[in-house]
Amino acid sequence: MNSIWTKVKPSTVKNDSAVEFPTKTRFHIALNVKDVTELKYFYNNLFGKEPHTERDGYIKYDLEEPPLNISLNRVQHNAKGNGNFGIQAKDSLNIEKIESRLKKEGIKIHKLNNGSGIKVKDPEGNQWSITSANG
Repeated sequence: MNSIWTKVKPSTVKNDSAVEFPTKTRFHIALNVKDVTELKYFYNNLFGKEPHTERDGYIKYDLEEPPLNISLNRVQHNAKGNGNFGIQAKDSLNIEKIESRLKKEGIKIHKLNNGSGIKVKDPEGNQWSITSANG
């Protein structure tokens, strides 16, 4: 299945970024966590890829689909584990693909009541909803 971002025209603006991404902008989330190592397994499976950058107390994923830069930062005194994040999928096949990958790895999944997606929590309690853009 092709990404929705394949239809985005490449920018003619000089790229000063260390990583290519198909849009003019993308989101960045810096998530304060207690234990980066414990969360790596969860996020590798949620995103379906290994981190782009990894060092003591820090992991960063540079995702093209969806266009996102997310870092996990060890900040033990400020890690609350109460974040609520979401990924909207264009269709249910993408949700099923993510669900299958997470189930295969034994990650606990909760179906949404209206059937439009799933919810998972990382080991520190941050919640991720993967839903249909129609739901």
